[in-house]
Amino acid sequence: MFMRLFDSVAQGLKYHVFMTLKGKLPTELHNDELYIITGSNNGAYQDIDWINKLKEWIRNAVTQKTKILGVCFGHQVIAEALGGKVIPYPGGFGIGIRTSKIITDDAKKYFTNGEINLLYLHHDQVVELPKDGICFLTDDFCKYGGYTIGGHVVTYQGHPEFQIPYVRHILTNHCQNEDQEVIKKATATFDSGKELCGKIAAKWALNL
Repeated sequence: MFMRLFDSVAQGLKYHVFMTLKGKLPTELHNDELYIITGSNNGAYQDIDWINKLKEWIRNAVTQKTKILGVCFGHQVIAEALGGKVIPYPGGFGIGIRTSKIITDDAKKYFTNGEINLLYLHHDQVVELPKDGICFLTDDFCKYGGYTIGGHVVTYQGHPEFQIPYVRHILTNHCQNEDQEVIKKATATFDSGKELCGKIAAKWALNL
């Protein structure tokens, strides 16, 4: 999904996939490359070997001003690695399309109407920003919907790479134990006519 998203906004990109679940991480960092930390079924706060190794990699990469895009779990684990805090959110399951407010000038250069529409699928949230993190994206359900660090890290709680059919499939086939009223409301957002902003998010990440 990420490859499809980035190929829709740029040509000639090359991709390398690292299986972090198996402890595979880039051993060399290059400042002309973008490193993407994607979603996961695990919690960023869990004491698991591959997550701990990833956090150490993040700390090293940020020190070297490496360009990083964090999405959902990626957004959360970067925060945890750098002194922030992530918890299972007491407000419940965040799903469907949400419109969030852009609150920094840097972000408004890309999201020029001051808002962003993304698809969400998460139980956990960042409740304390990481060191040097600046929140640029917020809404009533998720206070820290996105943050930047030093002009070379940008993160989103939402999923720029998701499309409606995929999330609809997840809600229909894998959310039987969730509050069905929440599922119903989330499904209704698919017909709202809101234009998703994933391509804009991808362009910003490529320009870090």
